[in-house]
Amino acid sequence: MFETVKAHPTFNYSKGCVYSQDLYEFSEEEILAMCPSSVQKVTKMRNSNMVLLTFFGSTLPDRVHIDPINLRVRRFVSRPLQCFSCYGYGHGKSSCKEAARCGNCSALDSHSEEHCIAAAYCFHCRDAHQVCSRQCPRYHLEQDILQLANTHFISLGSARRELLKDGTGATSYASLAARSSAESVGPKTTTPATCSFGQ
Repeated sequence: MFETVKAHPTFNYSKGCVYSQDLYEFSEEEILAMCPSSVQKVTKMRNSNMVLLTFFGSTLPDRVHIDPINLRVRRFVSRPLQCFSCYGYGHGKSSCKEAARCGNCSALDSHSEEHCIAAAYCFHCRDAHQVCSRQCPRYHLEQDILQLANTHFISLGSARRELLKDGTGATSYASLAARSSAESVGPKTTTPATCSFGQ
């Protein structure tokens, strides 16, 4: 028997973003007051004309009327969270329990990125670039996980397991790295109805 029933903190809401310089004249509270009742929260992004809207329910509208403006809504997908101490994914520096690394050459506990004179090397994919490069296959994997979780309203763990399966159901990171490398060489495509912003 269940004693209490609570709404899931993220699955019952959807996040979209709109772009308008005119809205920046108003506070978040004033913008929320101008929004329809389907908008639960408003967040103004710093150094940007983007406004993040949190809607009730899992369906994101194509457009939203914020008096007196009618704006296109794009699905919001945050950037992968990467620690700037150990350079792992899924946590921030303040909660990191791993050994610190150099962000340039991946060396453990030896020096900072600012003083590194070694060649760039990424421990995630073993390629010659800095650990936080957005060209890294691991970064693309984390981005795909966030996209899948947000699009299908599933947990990050479920999205990660889904993307790491090969034909046998086993993890296939090598094939993912090869695919990401091929994509970085080929023509780039973007999804027009999606926007992303760092956390």
